[in-house]
Amino acid sequence: MPGFDLFGRFVKPFRKSVEPLMRKRGEDEIIAALIDRIPVEGEPEAPEDGSREARREDDFRRLMRRIQHQFDATGVTTDELLRHYDRPLNAILLLRFMEKYKKKASLEIRDRLIGAGFVLLQSNVWVLPPSRTPAELKTQEDLKVWVRSRLTKALRKDYQYVMPFVALVDLRKAIAEKHRVVKQPEGRTIFSIMGREDLLPASYVYSYVKRRGFDLEAMIRSGDLIFLASAFADAETMEALKQSQAYATSRVQKLMNTEGISLSYIADLHEKELGGALDGIVKHPVDVARRLTIEAQYWERFLDGAPQDRGRGVQSPTPESTEP
Repeated sequence: MPGFDLFGRFVKPFRKSVEPLMRKRGEDEIIAALIDRIPVEGEPEAPEDGSREARREDDFRRLMRRIQHQFDATGVTTDELLRHYDRPLNAILLLRFMEKYKKKASLEIRDRLIGAGFVLLQSNVWVLPPSRTPAELKTQEDLKVWVRSRLTKALRKDYQYVMPFVALVDLRKAIAEKHRVVKQPEGRTIFSIMGREDLLPASYVYSYVKRRGFDLEAMIRSGDLIFLASAFADAETMEALKQSQAYATSRVQKLMNTEGISLSYIADLHEKELGGALDGIVKHPVDVARRLTIEAQYWERFLDGAPQDRGRGVQSPTPESTEP
């Protein structure tokens, strides 16, 4: 017998009585609530640039990480995103040839490269992704000042180093070629070493998939188990759900005797019922089920406009000028 469903028995009827107080959530509120519910542990530090634009972009990076699985399901590829992006994608390309102190090899500049966010490409060629390359770098002099302030400032007097070239490169105008090389690191290219969020502004990625029909509220209301679990689950649980998503969903459908699932269905389920559907898929299925139902209940109330925290009011991105 299913357990006692407090939410379904009392909360839903009460919610109907206060529906006049509710209101539909705007997209900005939904995004803010999503970001607020991202686990802090494992999140990258906020950008050094404290500008409003930098904070906004950081918010969208966090949002895209939260809905990564759902984004992948849209079929939009990084190549497609790059083809339609009509602004510079500047990266810093740098060759670190040699550095010594008192005739002994040293790594001070290498350590500063890593600290600044550079990624090793091949054979001491380093790349600073567009997401970390300062937008104010426009000229040769700008680049020279930046390198001296971030990479070579305050080195010891007798320190020796050679950087044969440092260049600001628009990656939209760059290509990479290889043939029948799979082994790593030999097969790395300037594009393969960087993720989508390193290459492109997350706000652009979100606005692009939105124009392609992605609906954030509809995705949440679909009752996607992976989305709901991303608010609390560890890497092992997330991977288990991803590997068995179709199977887990079909078991929930069978349990509910329905052809599809939704946020409302998950919110109504008792943790032991849902835990039974997840048994054999994740460790501690009842505990995972309990947290899934709590998350589903939160989002159902939030999306229906029940009075509660309104979030931080993140502004959704304006459409880019280039249409997909």
